Amino acid sequence: MTDNEINEAVARKLGYKLAKIPAFNNETVIDLGRNSGFADFEIKKLPVYCHSIEAAWEILEKFDYAHSHNIIARSPSSNGWHCQLNDGLNYATASEYTAQMAICLAFLKL
Repeated sequence: MTDNEINEAVARKLGYKLAKIPAFNNETVIDLGRNSGFADFEIKKLPVYCHSIEAAWEILEKFDYAHSHNIIARSPSSNGWHCQLNDGLNYATASEYTAQMAICLAFLKL
């Protein structure tokens, strides 16, 4: 998967609707779901989840910390990051060079 495909898949899994809008140079945007009608929809550019730790952190905020054991840790053996996510029923892991990419790939495995 390309980085953009990962970002789009994460946004979809988080529940956002995606669209390409000419006013945004045909870049992918997400509908924030705060609309009261078609003319009032609120959009923003697709977050770069796999490169921005701030954007990737939104993924972690979706989990109920009281009932899940999520781990983001530096992996000394691979000189990268390891992420384990648990949604209460399943868990998924990923190891990548950056924490944000590990978070994205583990999330997409759930």
